[in-house]
Amino acid sequence: MTAGLPPDARAALDAARASVSAPGNGGSAAAPDAGAAITAAWRAAEDALRALLAAGRGGSPHEPAGMLSGQALVRELRRRELITLDQAHLLLAFRDAADRAAHGAAAGAVAPVDLEVARTALDSLEQAPAAPPAPAATGRGQGSAIAVVAILLLVLVGGGVALFFRFARTDDQERGIALYQDGKRAEARGTLERAVASDSTRAVARVYLARIARDEGDEVRAQRELAAAIRTAPSLGIAHREMGSLLFARGDYTIARRFYSRATALDPADASARGLLGCAEIRLGDLGAGIGHVNGAGPGPWTSCLPAPASPR
Repeated sequence: MTAGLPPDARAALDAARASVSAPGNGGSAAAPDAGAAITAAWRAAEDALRALLAAGRGGSPHEPAGMLSGQALVRELRRRELITLDQAHLLLAFRDAADRAAHGAAAGAVAPVDLEVARTALDSLEQAPAAPPAPAATGRGQGSAIAVVAILLLVLVGGGVALFFRFARTDDQERGIALYQDGKRAEARGTLERAVASDSTRAVARVYLARIARDEGDEVRAQRELAAAIRTAPSLGIAHREMGSLLFARGDYTIARRFYSRATALDPADASARGLLGCAEIRLGDLGAGIGHVNGAGPGPWTSCLPAPASPR
């Protein structure tokens, strides 16, 4: 979503974000307060999405299509290409968090990470889908286009020199990964944080920061780092796979399956994503698909998800 939204959509989005960013709604909030914040934010987000749908179809939020909600609303927005595939995934995760909050807040079942899911989904809506390419220049416009290309070439030449010197130095992202693999977690964290501080687009560094956070039991930071990695590099399959594993560990098998599925679509050669997708499907009772994916992934820890063979009678 952008600043050009209709006023009612912008107001609804701002209300949704306020619900989950107000003081007292952080990770230490009492479960009923957090649950109320998440459900209120989802209702406001639905209002914003309906207004976006109405603006995109030239209608009104009060028309039948504008009265859609939940998954149907997200699916329709995606069908009309008013949101990206990654935005749709995050919105569906937000909707599931709101469902959990509505049913679990009174029992103290709202996880702090659900607030982070809500915030991440709302933040993603600030990013509009890519605009269609502009028509090719013709006639006198071709001269301007050639001039622009020439300027870009000059910029790229200068940028190439800077890029060479940048990578001639030791790369903090690669060093951080090596330190993590050597078991030097504290050093790895500092090095990877330095890589991200110098270049916020280092999505792989964020994935490893998320792994470190999970190792240390900081689920909220792991969620935040992975969400940032997905926003920065939406085609990075490993980030989707790691998000799936974070959610799988929480028992959110439905959402985990969505991220594993996205990871396998982005990188069909990722055996881990395929095997873990099978595990999620087995947990959800889809044995046929799950066993097929686990077996198709080959040997690995995911084979422990396979159901035990029936005992002979």
